[in-house]
Amino acid sequence: MGLCVTITPIKYIDPTGEIYVIAWSYGKFDIDAYKDSDGNVNWDKFTKENSFARAAYTRRQELIDSGIPESEIDMQRIDNIQDLKNTWSMWAGYDSVEGLEIYSHGSSDGVIVAWAGEENYLSNAQKLDWQSVMRNGKNGGYTTSPYAAFFGCGIALGDLPQNFANTQGVNTFAQIGSASFSHDPDIHIRIKDKETSLNVYLRHFDVKNLFNTYGRGKLFTPNN
Repeated sequence: MGLCVTITPIKYIDPTGEIYVIAWSYGKFDIDAYKDSDGNVNWDKFTKENSFARAAYTRRQELIDSGIPESEIDMQRIDNIQDLKNTWSMWAGYDSVEGLEIYSHGSSDGVIVAWAGEENYLSNAQKLDWQSVMRNGKNGGYTTSPYAAFFGCGIALGDLPQNFANTQGVNTFAQIGSASFSHDPDIHIRIKDKETSLNVYLRHFDVKNLFNTYGRGKLFTPNN
């Protein structure tokens, strides 16, 4: 399945209702091949082919397939740390956040967006309005539990996920080591760069780089 998305960035939407927020970023050199002679970026092509974007849009499609309306999923590309701060301020205005997922580079210092600094900005970011929500699923009603998940390399090895869980009061997942792109979330099946297919996952495969046993990552619970 190809990556069929509307690329028009929507930085300001009506902050009402139940919202899943999904963000993706990239390395500072990733966009070079997508620039013309004047330095303009072909964002449409880049978004369809970038591995972080494909992983983020895979998750978006999973939510839609589970019955979540598209209008309740906020997908954002993060271009630098100031963009993250501005986008976070927007998210902080939402009435109810069910889940947050960030697909980006990472390290034990925290989330790395477009190879910018301030990796630990999220440790003390403004608290979002995390809420459990009653949903109608294929097999009847169910209640969601709010969570955050950071899919960058080695973020679980630093202070960010526990600090985030504490300050936000929400269960937080993070990858425990180097993360790889895969066509399967549990078994490492390598993807090809610059393709447009979905079913792309960013995970740490902890058993001989073949099997992922941590799912979304290591779980950090709030210290009350």
